[in-house]
Amino acid sequence: MNNSLFLPFRCILVGIFCFAILNDMWSQTALPKKKPKGNPDGEFANTQWWIGIKGGINLGRAAPGKRYQVYESLDEGAVYEKEYSSFKNLGFQFGAVIGYNFYKGISLVVAPEYGAVKYTYKNNYQWNSPISEVKLDQSHTLTHYYINLPLMVKVDIIRRKLRPYVQGGIAYGLRTQSTQITEITSTDASSGGNNV
Repeated sequence: MNNSLFLPFRCILVGIFCFAILNDMWSQTALPKKKPKGNPDGEFANTQWWIGIKGGINLGRAAPGKRYQVYESLDEGAVYEKEYSSFKNLGFQFGAVIGYNFYKGISLVVAPEYGAVKYTYKNNYQWNSPISEVKLDQSHTLTHYYINLPLMVKVDIIRRKLRPYVQGGIAYGLRTQSTQITEITSTDASSGGNNV
């Protein structure tokens, strides 16, 4: 594969990673926390609600489990495979993050999200005979819209200003809608015309 195709994808990932780290560091130190009266290690000091928003872009890649052909060739060995374009179509996602720190460094997190993933595939067909030639090029762009509902447990590894953490859980995903845009270009040499 050509590594130049992955360069923009790598740059976006590095940018998102740096933004997430800087945002986390800023949110941990931006506002001074008031110390509760009485016992500083009491229950109030160990419990806290927090809420945030998240959003971003994504690049989709289709990985078909089984491939199917629309046309069957009469020529021995001719195969009409779909050609998938990876990491070229921009999608999006946005949502909220709601967490509750119920024990020292242990939080329950709910992060509902709405998003879209987009990818493209192409088919090219050609029929030849001594008196004519027909070419058919199809481009299909599919967009899948989804809702994702994860429920996670977050554990702070170190409880200081910079708090690395481990997070894991379960998620329920639901595809809400799918759309497909098809562009067809045909060339018929016997009639001398092009159709788009």
